[in-house]
Amino acid sequence: RGYWIHNHFPPKERKKNEEQKRNTSPVHPPINSTESILFWGVNFVFLLVKSPPKYLLVENVKGFEASNAREPLMEMLKNVGYTYQEFILSPDQFGIPNSRLRYFLAAVLNPLQLPIAPTGGVMYHIPTMDGHFNEGYSMEECCKSFLPVYPEQTPGVPPTRPWVHCSMQPVSNFIAHIENEDELINNLVPMKMICKRGQVLDIVDETSLRTMCFTKAYSHFAEGTGSVVLGNSSYSLDNCAELFVAHKKTIDEFNTNLTTVPSSTSISSVAPPPTSPFLNPTKKTKGHEPSSNSQQLHQQQQHHAFEECPLSDLKIRWFKVRELLKLHGFGDDYTQPPEVSDKQMRKCIGNGLNTIVVQHVLQYLLQSH
Repeated sequence: RGYWIHNHFPPKERKKNEEQKRNTSPVHPPINSTESILFWGVNFVFLLVKSPPKYLLVENVKGFEASNAREPLMEMLKNVGYTYQEFILSPDQFGIPNSRLRYFLAAVLNPLQLPIAPTGGVMYHIPTMDGHFNEGYSMEECCKSFLPVYPEQTPGVPPTRPWVHCSMQPVSNFIAHIENEDELINNLVPMKMICKRGQVLDIVDETSLRTMCFTKAYSHFAEGTGSVVLGNSSYSLDNCAELFVAHKKTIDEFNTNLTTVPSSTSISSVAPPPTSPFLNPTKKTKGHEPSSNSQQLHQQQQHHAFEECPLSDLKIRWFKVRELLKLHGFGDDYTQPPEVSDKQMRKCIGNGLNTIVVQHVLQYLLQSH
């Protein structure tokens, strides 16, 4: 019998005031609300069952190992009779071109013993698996309770991990061919976002060996939510970067012009725009009056400008749901429920885990004797 405790809330340092300073124990600083979800979640498991589970797997974001909740959790596990080992692992250590560092704790109840004696700190590799340590790292270095300093990273190159299990697969193994124009249109990044925020997009193509961590805000915000795909295979990533640089002045002028709403132009002088995949429909807010004529005119002018943007030919698109599932280790037999939209699926995936990494940690846990 085993339990898996999953918490995707990032640990945050609680603000200290004079009252907290007076009441704070010197041994354990106060645990904030997000940290306590995990702490009391584990405690709740112990209270629910007559006897504690033999196996326990805890997951959290990287940073929990340095949070205020870690030491109380360790003490609670020891008092119950658990032996445990902590890990920080990412899919790109197992051949998956995606960075997603996560904290794992594998624990077994006495008299069970883990396959390798616990180190008392965080491990950045799974000692029972084949693999190799990168230059400058060793098993001793990767068993310390802090993440070794990484060498300076090169843009477009996978991050250097202390230990890797196998070689990296290219992104081409995880993205599907776009079958028709409608499918491409439905997944295009809006030109408004590309023109305004294109410089912060993490763009990859089929030859790439990395993607950034996907979050629940993917497809809603441009920066820091996940990579996007260069959809036009006629361009390379170098060509893409050159195009952004070559048209920077044009795009800056374009964005400046879009911020000015004309006040004295006849709405009838501008032809209504044809249907376009590049312009997001205006959201209608309940209780608000329809847009004025000047605002409608402004939106029509934006529409024509977006279609003329020099970056539109790149066909930059979001990762499709099936591609995201594959990057996170889900098999082809996993199907999207018909009542769940792509938007909801992307949000769930951003809150989820990479099943390949979880599989390897579980295998380590179940090798206990």
